[in-house]
Order: sequence, then structure tokens, then C-alpha cells
Amino acid sequence: MTTQRLTRRTNRVPTINPRGTWSKESLETTMDVVERGITSLWGANKFWGIFVTSLSNHLNGKTKSRKIGPPNVLNEEEDEVVVAWVLNMQKCGLSITLYQIKWKVAEVTQTRPTIF
Repeated sequence: MTTQRLTRRTNRVPTINPRGTWSKESLETTMDVVERGITSLWGANKFWGIFVTSLSNHLNGKTKSRKIGPPNVLNEEEDEVVVAWVLNMQKCGLSITLYQIKWKVAEVTQTRPTIF
């Protein structure tokens, strides 16, 4: 009986998704099921593969999105300007230092306050 149990455990495929790969609909469905008391956090973790900590944070209002890290400094348009500048410098065969990138970001965002 012990050998069967060990074999069963080693052949088991984990159901946990890599970090943050679940869909928004799946998260909402899981939260709804847990809130209604149909299953526990651990049961939802096993069935849907969403981490218990993530479910708990979303249910308790500690997080509202899946974005990890600090907020973006540049908006989409500013980001495109900096990327175009970097690609143009690369095309010309010039190397860029971190100081130059910070200078360009400061130049692009001079109409509003930033950390640069």
C-alpha cells in the first residue's frame, strides 16, 4: 500500500499555474465561489490553481490588480518617444549610458513632476 501511495504522488501533475497566469474571469469566478462558501481558499487553490495568498489578498481588498512593482513613470506616448530615441541611437552605432536615458526621460517628461 505504501508503494502505491508513493507512486500515485510522484505521477501527480501539479495544478498550480505559474505566477499570475490565470485569467481575470477565472479569478472572479474563484472569488465568487469562495465568498459564497462553496469551497475554501485551499479547495479553490487545488481546483483553479490560483495561489491562496493571491485569492486572500483579492478577497480582502489588499490588491485590485495583478500588476507587480512600482507604478510606471512614463505613459505610452512618452515611452514610445524614448524607445524611438534609443533605437535611433543604436542605428547610428552610438552606445547609451544610464545617465543619457535618464536625461532623455527627464526631457520628455518636463511638463509634469517626476523622480527625474
